Parts: sequence; structure tokens; C-alpha cells
Amino acid sequence: MFDRIYLGDRAIKKIEFDLWEKEIRIQVNLISRLAYGTTEWNFYTDEDLEDGYFVFFGVDYFNITPEGSTPDDYIISMVTNKVNGEYFESTIAVIGQIPNATNGDIDNIGECQIFIRYKNGWIENKFKERIVE
Repeated sequence: MFDRIYLGDRAIKKIEFDLWEKEIRIQVNLISRLAYGTTEWNFYTDEDLEDGYFVFFGVDYFNITPEGSTPDDYIISMVTNKVNGEYFESTIAVIGQIPNATNGDIDNIGECQIFIRYKNGWIENKFKERIVE
């Protein structure tokens, strides 16, 4: 589903929720794709999606930890697994603003994680047009 994706030095710009459709879109400043038949990026740019989206459909669980964090900076990693034959789970580790353990203010920069369980996922361009693999 997200097999040919490269996210090095990429940042989350926006998270959109469509609660009635159970759909979440995460906009990234640049989604790069690996060339077919390769396992490394090698600065391949022919299929780059500037301001592209990861779309998660049929979402039944969403969480950001630590609680109260704002994931608004560079993506560290994205891991996706199929579970229970029907769902996928993606964990996105990202740099963001995290709560201060002492007073609760959001004044620290650190790692936070986005966890999403969903039935289907794909990528879209900045015009929200689905990109077919």
C-alpha cells in the first residue's frame, strides 16, 4: 500500500478528519516514491508529490502520543502492518511539540507518534486526486 514511499527530510503539514466518512488525511510537504524495482530512493524525483496526502479510510482508531502533542515537523519513520486480515495499522513517528511533563505546557520539541487503524489507504496529490499504484 505504501511500499514505494520515501519520507526522509519530509514534514507533516496538516491532519484532516472526515468523521462521517471515517477518513483521515495527513498532508506531507513532499512524498517521494521509489522507482519500480528498486529498494532505495537514490534521489528519484519523477513521481514526487508536493503537498501530497496519505489517506486512511475506514478508520476505527486514531491516537497521538504523548497525549496533547502536535506532530508538526519532520517524519522519522512510518511503519504499516496488516492485522486481523481486515485492518491495517500505521505508526508514524514524527518530531513535534510535546507537553512539558512538569507543567503541561506545550513548550518542548520531541518525538511523538501517530497510530491509525484502518481498512484501506492510498496516496493523493495536492488536489486530492487519488494516485494509482
